Amino acid sequence: MNSLGPYVWLFVALAVIGALVATYVDGKRHSRLVQVPQLPPFVGRKPLTTAERKLYFTLQQAMPECIVLAKVALSSLVDVSESPDRLGWLSRISRKSVDFVLCLPDDFTVVAVIELDRGTGEQGPGRRLISTKERALSAAGHPMLRFKANAMPTADKIRTLIAGEARA
Repeated sequence: MNSLGPYVWLFVALAVIGALVATYVDGKRHSRLVQVPQLPPFVGRKPLTTAERKLYFTLQQAMPECIVLAKVALSSLVDVSESPDRLGWLSRISRKSVDFVLCLPDDFTVVAVIELDRGTGEQGPGRRLISTKERALSAAGHPMLRFKANAMPTADKIRTLIAGEARA
């Protein structure tokens, strides 16, 4: 039995080490299950800027017979007819939006599309985006008006401009 003495101690030592490892691994597994996931870095914001809110209320005052829609996807206003490059044309308008759309309340016919120029300039990528919108809306038959954020027209002036677009 003396010859088993060292082996017993080795067996006991291995058993203790195995128990400690099992406890450690189980604790790690358990800690992963209990951890609270980190929230994504999103923060709330208002859907319209100060300038957009001002124009929104002015449009409501100018055209009370219309519904004023804000931040409308361009693809909600313009479709692409069947063509060999339909997906290419759709990709040109996807992820683009217009600031405001004035619609008739009975069938949502578009009366005018309004864009608010925020002083981004007339050159560069911003201008290309504007040009794409203008061409798409024009091809679809939707009149578009642009107002400068730092020099917005009055409600009366907006009504006059929209009436002029309707006649054109």
